[in-house]
Amino acid sequence: MSHKLPVIVADGQLRAYQHGVNVLVQTDFGLTVSYDLLYHTRVSVPGSYYGRMCGLCGNYKGQQDDKFLLPDGRVAPDSASFGSAWQVQIPEASCTDKCAGNSCPVCKKERKDVFKEHNYCGLLTAPDGPFAACHGTVSPTVYFNNCLDDVCLGNGDAQVLCQSIHSYVTACQEATVTIQPWRSASFCPLTCPANSHYEICADLCITTCTGDIMDCPETCAEGCQCDEGFFFDGQDCVTLESCGCFERGRYYKVPPHLNPYTSQELG
Repeated sequence: MSHKLPVIVADGQLRAYQHGVNVLVQTDFGLTVSYDLLYHTRVSVPGSYYGRMCGLCGNYKGQQDDKFLLPDGRVAPDSASFGSAWQVQIPEASCTDKCAGNSCPVCKKERKDVFKEHNYCGLLTAPDGPFAACHGTVSPTVYFNNCLDDVCLGNGDAQVLCQSIHSYVTACQEATVTIQPWRSASFCPLTCPANSHYEICADLCITTCTGDIMDCPETCAEGCQCDEGFFFDGQDCVTLESCGCFERGRYYKVPPHLNPYTSQELG
């Protein structure tokens, strides 16, 4: 069963809500998962979990040399084997390996060089670019290399490029670093729904139909901001009169046939 955001379950122990273009899932013990619903996921845990983690995100020991450990403690021969080893069987769901070892596609260096330019992945590392202020706080190296691999294997696909850059934007904003505008009408434009507009620091958590029920994050997040006088209902920006209700941790939209404003428009 699907529900509109925000959602609060388990007596407040788990909550999910929109934060810019990402969705945040938070627990009462400090775990936060940020997901853009397409490409990139960030998982954060409090310092009390230092040295007590394992899996795809590493062991949280501050050591890069043990990040590819298999469940039995051995070092994985490659990233594909590492990912496969940590699969979890879920009823009615399947995860199929696309490649393994030498069968995985590799992008040639000559082709990668094309995507190192400023109008591609090079924007991430440009010393005079919109993310320069973040370089000293969040290293762009991993994001740059991932961008090169993904965009190269995607034959320069614009969506892959934009999502790769957005991944670094999210990391910088979560680190409370102010970045400069980087999207334009011709480069990675973000299409916003009616009654909203793009902002590099959008705030959907406060301007929601549910009111002040969430502990909104202090960090910034780019996304679509509702225009003045409109409120986010988990999907669109609507007038206050068109907002639904929030009951038992879940938000319910007003059915179209009961919404006087929608009915008037349809009539």
